[in-house]
Amino acid sequence: MPKKGEDYVINDLTTFSISTSPEEDSTWEFLRLILDLSMKVLKQDGKYFTQGNCVNLTEALSLYEEQLGHLYCPVEFSKEIVCVPSYLELWVFYTVWKKTKP
Repeated sequence: MPKKGEDYVINDLTTFSISTSPEEDSTWEFLRLILDLSMKVLKQDGKYFTQGNCVNLTEALSLYEEQLGHLYCPVEFSKEIVCVPSYLELWVFYTVWKKTKP
């Protein structure tokens, strides 16, 4: 349960690229922009929540995770696989946070 004063950004965009060429797909560029903007407004100890993609799209999920390494600040993440009944699939959801400053 969230505590008073905690900071969260919830990305509710329904787009997630399935392209395996981030250099050639403007959707990946858009996702990087959204990630960077989200990290810029997120407090140092905040959490960013977003849906990934179908668990079977492993290459696209790997590319998304690669994009997390190209943000303006270093981040860490966790992921959870959840059955989404309306999708009739297993889906990956991400929690991303800024790395703790040393």
